[in-house]
Amino acid sequence: MKLNMAKLIFFFLFLLLSFFTTLSIDNSCPMDLSYVQTYPWDKSLCLQEPNGTNCCQALLSLIGMGLAQHLRDTSNFDLANLNVSFSCLTKFQDKLSALSIDPAVVPFCFKNYTQFVTNTSSCAGIQTKKDWIEKAGQVTPLDTACKNMTGLTQCTACLDAGYTVTSQLVGLAPNSTKCFYFAILYAAGILNDPKDPNAAACILGLSLAASNPSMSRESIIKLAFALSGAVTGVLLAFVIIIVYRKWDKKRKRNALHDEFVSSFKASVLPNCGAKWPTIAEALKMLEGDIDIPRLPERPLPLSHESFRSSLWQSTSRNSSRMSTV
Repeated sequence: MKLNMAKLIFFFLFLLLSFFTTLSIDNSCPMDLSYVQTYPWDKSLCLQEPNGTNCCQALLSLIGMGLAQHLRDTSNFDLANLNVSFSCLTKFQDKLSALSIDPAVVPFCFKNYTQFVTNTSSCAGIQTKKDWIEKAGQVTPLDTACKNMTGLTQCTACLDAGYTVTSQLVGLAPNSTKCFYFAILYAAGILNDPKDPNAAACILGLSLAASNPSMSRESIIKLAFALSGAVTGVLLAFVIIIVYRKWDKKRKRNALHDEFVSSFKASVLPNCGAKWPTIAEALKMLEGDIDIPRLPERPLPLSHESFRSSLWQSTSRNSSRMSTV
């Protein structure tokens, strides 16, 4: 009787200890899911068709952002247990409800809450970042192809690297089911900032919303400076073009003038000495190369040397005649 009573007391003590042990375990969600309401993901996918494939894919990528940040902070790929997973999905559901998205979409898209619970059979026994390095290697194709995402070209290379690493890990444990998802979380959470738009769009496959048409004051100021700079540049270029055209026109006019003066000097002041042009030459210089009728030579002035010689000879003859008479 005493033995049975002792066993009963021990049993109750064991139950009490188990109860308090369970209470002492923190089953709250370790992820900060506030980004669900603030991050610019395309909410229309779940507002227009909440039970569609596109919505479920968007939600998987969206919660993947939180899991990637969780890996970055704790080095754990998955959540600790089913209670924690349930807590996170409930919290996730509340955030979606605040966006006017039907909360029933969460149990519809995530039918098995254990899919986010840590399990050694998920991918070659990998549960932590340390496990990943041991199985995949210190440096993997992901480290070279996916680090610091920049654009579409790198995105394609990163995707190929993800398939390569997944094949490597599945080769270690053929029954693995989450190796590719782990590769995504590692690339997004360890090699990048999960909230970076390039990483979110490429690695996590999250559809982003179109840019907001409303602009901040800072954006407006930047745009105003950019436009004013562009207008100033155009006006300056226009002024330069006008000045150059005027200068070029003046240069050509001066060149024609210099050519005319040079040709005139060449005909008026040749190397042999000064010479006045004839009437025909002057007309040609002024009118161009035209047919000019032959003109008689202009009469010699009385002061010309030939007139003086004739006058002297005539005077001499007259003197001789008078002396003879």
